[in-house]
Amino acid sequence: MDRQESDRLVNSIRSLTQELEEAQREFVRAQHVANFAREVENQAQLEVQSLLQLIAIRTKRLGPNAPDTSSAKQAQPELDLRGSDGGVLDNEAAAASSAEDDSQPEINRVDWVYKFVCESGSRGVKPTDVLAAASRAKITMHKNYPYVVLRKLVERGKVVKKRGRYYPAT
Repeated sequence: MDRQESDRLVNSIRSLTQELEEAQREFVRAQHVANFAREVENQAQLEVQSLLQLIAIRTKRLGPNAPDTSSAKQAQPELDLRGSDGGVLDNEAAAASSAEDDSQPEINRVDWVYKFVCESGSRGVKPTDVLAAASRAKITMHKNYPYVVLRKLVERGKVVKKRGRYYPAT
């Protein structure tokens, strides 16, 4: 290799290194923007869920004299707040789920988490195990999603928590 070709390659590497550094800075900026947007979305969804719950509580208090609130519940069709058994899961789970990539095939992540816990048997699982297994199965989920779903499954009596691990309820 002659001197001129060597200098050209060195300059090319320096140029590529500068481009890499700029791309890395841009990536970090994009991550910050995306995190902020997710936080705003999560807060908005939490507010919607809280208002729906407040309406349900006050409607229950009024009994048969309560006004029809079905239109308020239909105003947010993009929010899927149903758990695997059709009941309201939790806004946090819906928020975490909605932050996911919409390009993947439809899969009920709540059912998937529940099946994963059941398959663990007496070993049990930690939320980090759920996240790792989901990643291996090419199922994307927000890092908080397993914690939220497992907590709701415990509340429903489908899963039990012992010393930080989750086991199928028997």
